[in-house]
Amino acid sequence: MNKLIRDNAPVLSDPQVQVTQRILGDDEYIAQLKLKLVEEAQEVLEAQNIEDTKTELADVMEVIHALCAIENYTLQEIEEARIKKKAERGGFEKRVYCQDFSMDESNTKIAYFLADSKKYPEIK
Repeated sequence: MNKLIRDNAPVLSDPQVQVTQRILGDDEYIAQLKLKLVEEAQEVLEAQNIEDTKTELADVMEVIHALCAIENYTLQEIEEARIKKKAERGGFEKRVYCQDFSMDESNTKIAYFLADSKKYPEIK
């Protein structure tokens, strides 16, 4: 299995299941929470209906709560960062989908894209 599981996962209380487990230190716990966040986001993507989507989004929120707790920041701080970024760059209400774009190499904004090759692998 090799993944972070919920504190009361059924496998932990089933007497017919032998579980090898350990308690994670802070750094490994944070790393595993980030992996769990990706796992839960993938499950949102795969959800087949509104109820499944809500349940999976709740799982995402649980991981966010856990990350906030271990990193010692509040949901209010996350919300403030969200509001600030939205004010600067907008939200997603307009439903804009970028199919493609191009820019001249002399454009000063190209540095933004070149600085994050993992996020923008198509920029060379």
